[in-house]
Amino acid sequence: MVLTGFTVLGVQMRDALAAAKPSFWLFAGPAIFSTMLLFAVFYTAAVLLRKKTAYHKRFIVVASAAGMGAAVFRILTVMFGNAEWIAPVGILVTNLFIVAGIVADLIRERRVHRAWLIGLPTCLVVELGILFSTPSGFGRSLSRGLAFFGEALGFLY
Repeated sequence: MVLTGFTVLGVQMRDALAAAKPSFWLFAGPAIFSTMLLFAVFYTAAVLLRKKTAYHKRFIVVASAAGMGAAVFRILTVMFGNAEWIAPVGILVTNLFIVAGIVADLIRERRVHRAWLIGLPTCLVVELGILFSTPSGFGRSLSRGLAFFGEALGFLY
């Protein structure tokens, strides 16, 4: 799933960089990359910690929340059109699933599990970092790197 997602994203970035006028992908591509990367990292952590069930189930929720950005983005687009605020909100609102897990832990166990304290800040730092750095030199370099990946695997599409 992650390899296919990176391939499609790379092809979209390649096409966006080659287009005559700016494309949505120039802004959203790096943000989508960050959510796929977070999904892969937290899913891998959950699999590696499957014997520590408290961590495993919480990291699965964190991975799922990170991976839902595209779905939430599409729902918001249908509801509100192509407003500029939809991409960042679509990515960040998925963290509410992690917050719901924190609230559930507070109600059930009267404490916040360490997995949430790793997952939520990591997701917010990565997602906000990418959103704010997209217009910068780093963001442009990331976009070109994704486009290079898309060019290398573009024969698939």
